[in-house]
Amino acid sequence: MTAAAIAPTRYPAFDVLRALCMFYIAFFHAALGYAEGFSWFVRAQERSAVLGFVVFLSMGWTLRVFFVLSGFFGYMVFQRSGWKRYAEHRLVRIGIPFVAVAIGTAHLLALASGRPVRYLPLHTWFLQYLLLISFLVPAIFALLARARGGRLMALVDRWFVALVTTRWAPVLLAAATTPLLWIHDRTGTLQPDGLNLQLEPTVFVYYFAFFTFGWLLFRHAAALSALASTSIAYLAIGLAARLVFFLLQMERGVDGSGATLAIDLGMVVTTSLYTWFVVLGAIGFFHGWVRVRGPIWRYLSDSSYWSYLFHVFPVVGLQTLLLGINLPPLLKFLIVCIGTAFTCLVTYRYFVRYTFIGWVLNGVRQRAGQRERGEHRAPLGTASSALAHGATDD
Repeated sequence: MTAAAIAPTRYPAFDVLRALCMFYIAFFHAALGYAEGFSWFVRAQERSAVLGFVVFLSMGWTLRVFFVLSGFFGYMVFQRSGWKRYAEHRLVRIGIPFVAVAIGTAHLLALASGRPVRYLPLHTWFLQYLLLISFLVPAIFALLARARGGRLMALVDRWFVALVTTRWAPVLLAAATTPLLWIHDRTGTLQPDGLNLQLEPTVFVYYFAFFTFGWLLFRHAAALSALASTSIAYLAIGLAARLVFFLLQMERGVDGSGATLAIDLGMVVTTSLYTWFVVLGAIGFFHGWVRVRGPIWRYLSDSSYWSYLFHVFPVVGLQTLLLGINLPPLLKFLIVCIGTAFTCLVTYRYFVRYTFIGWVLNGVRQRAGQRERGEHRAPLGTASSALAHGATDD
C-alpha cells in the first residue's frame, strides 16, 4: 500500500505555498519594470540595482514548485476520481483558462496596438505544457502498472522512496536535469518567451520531471517527513548555489565576452542545484514547519489562480501610468504591487468567486447566506478541484 492510501484529505500548508508562488510571480513582473539588468513590456527610466539583485536571487524556482504541487494534487484527484473525472478536471481547470486568457489578451493587444489579432500564450505559456503533461503522466504510469504484472511500477516506487529519503536527493535530481539546461541554454535559463504556441522539447521534458516528482510524492506522502527534516539545510545550500551562479555570471559578463566552457558549465550546474535544493527545501519546510489555517489564508489561496491569470493587466497598466512621474523606482514598485494586489483581490471577490469563472478556476463556492439556508449547487458534472478541495467557504 502506498502512502497515498492513507494520505490526509487536506494539505493547507501546500495551499499557501502554491498561493505564494502565484502572488510572487505577480510581484516579480512588477519588479521587472524597475529592476536593473532586466527587460519588460514597460521600460521605465528609473532602475534599481537592489531590485535587480533581489529579482535575480529569487527567480528560477516558483514555477518548478508549482509543477511539483500540480503533480502532487493531480494524483490526489486521479486516485479519488478516476480517469474520466480527472480528465474533466484538467480540461476545466487548465484548458479553459489557457484558451480564455490567450483569446482575451490577443484581442486586447490588437485593440491597443492596431495590429492584427495574434494568439500568444505570454505569461500563461506554462498552462499549455501543464495540460499536456497532466495527461501524459497518468497514461505512462497506467502502462507501468500493467507491465510485467505491476513489477515495473513497484520498482519505480522503491527507487523513488530511496531517492527522496536520501540527503543527496537534490544533487541526484540536479544531475538528471542539468543536461536539459545545457542543451537549451548554456546560461542556465530554461523558459519560453511566450510569443508562440510551439512546444519546446527541452522545456517540456524539464517540467515533466517536476510534475512527475510531485505525482510520485503523493503516492509516497510519508516521505515528506524526510524532506521536512532537511528543509532548512536545503534552502541554505540552494541560496549558496545561487550566489555562486551570480559570481560566475559576473565573470562571464552581460555580453558574454568572458564566457568559457568552464564558466558556462558552472552556471548550468549551479542553476540545477539551486533549483532542486530550493524546491525540495520549500516543500519540506512548508510541510514540516508551516501551520496555517483560517479563512484569510484559504481566501488568499483561492484567489491566487485568478490573480496570476489577471495580474499582468494591472501591473502593465500601473507601470504605464507611472511613466514620466518622478519617483524612486522602489516606491514605484511598491505602488504597483499594492495596486495590483488590491485590483486582483477585489475583482476576484466581486466578479469571479461566485461566478462561472470562479467555478472554472476553483470549483463551487457558496456565500455565507446560502450555507445557512442549506443551499448547494452541483459542480456541473466535474470533479471537486484539488485546488479548492471541494470546499464552500466565504
